[in-house]
Formats: sequence, structure tokens, C-alpha cells
Amino acid sequence: MAAPARPNPNTAGTTYLNIPSVANEIRAIRRSTDEGHISGIWNAILNWTFDPVNGYITRPQNMHRARGRRGFSDFHTLQYFGANRRFFLITQCKRPTPGDAIWEEGRQQLDRYLSMQHRTRPANARPRVYGILAVGRYVRFYIYSDNRQGCNSWRPGRQWAETHEDQRGYDILNEAHLVQNALRFILNNH
Repeated sequence: MAAPARPNPNTAGTTYLNIPSVANEIRAIRRSTDEGHISGIWNAILNWTFDPVNGYITRPQNMHRARGRRGFSDFHTLQYFGANRRFFLITQCKRPTPGDAIWEEGRQQLDRYLSMQHRTRPANARPRVYGILAVGRYVRFYIYSDNRQGCNSWRPGRQWAETHEDQRGYDILNEAHLVQNALRFILNNH
């Protein structure tokens, strides 16, 4: 029996929920779910969206250094162009946790890792760099600001509602089309 056709992440209407194993893992998220479960989901989503066959690599636990400090992002995605590479996305994953403190902690980590990676570039001299913060079933998107040397909340276009800053973020099960649109935007605009 032939394997089913691989869903294309760049096709409108297609989301990571078209991959049964990813959909099952997302549906299995509970309050007691550990961070490894969330990281596994995002590992699959990132490697499906940013496919190694197309020159992308998503590094788990990638080290970032600056001014004698170091830290490890959960995932750091880059694209190869021949022998050259461009880093453009850092993803942080957290277990389901109520309250705002976990979002602030994750945002501070994104700020730190994005700044460590990109702080030396001249303002507005390079392509866009993004951040993803996933907490349980929710996700927020960020874009790196060269001038601020940190991340700002981000949404890819007018079709999106105002940022979810005052909420938990986009629900990766019930708002998969919005999340996939953001991932598709990052795929095509980095």
C-alpha cells in the first residue's frame, strides 16, 4: 500500500493538523503535560514547515553566546544557501502553565537568545528574524527589532485580529489556520 501524500505546508488551507501524528499529540495536551511533549510537537511542526530537503535545519538546544554569557534555545531554525546559512527563527516551548509569568519568562528568553544571535548586526541591515513562544496549546509570535535588540509581538498581516497580548495566544488546535498562516509567512518572508 502506498504511503499517503505528504501535505504541503505552503499550500493554502493545509495545516499541521493534516499530519495525524501531530494532530494526535496536540489533542493529547493536558494540564499535566510536560515540556518535552510540547517540544516534540513543535519539533515536528518546524521540520515539516521548514523542510531539510529544501535547505532548512532546525537545531534543538542550540547554544547562544554573548558577553561571557550563554544560553540554549529550544529550537533554532536556519536556511542554507549553498555554503552560506541564515538564522531566522528561535522557538521556545513551555509546559501548560496558568498565568502570565510563564509568558513573561519565555519572552525574556526569546529576547536574550535573539539578542545574543543578532545584536551585532547593523540596524535594519538583514532580513527579518522571528521568535515563537509555545506554552501548552497556545502560541505567540514575535519579530526581532534591531533598534531595540529584543523582540516585539508580531502578526503577519491585516487579516489577523489584534495581537493576543492580553490573552494566552493563538490556540494551535482551534486556530490552526491562523498559526499555519503565520508559519507560512515566516517561511516565505525571512
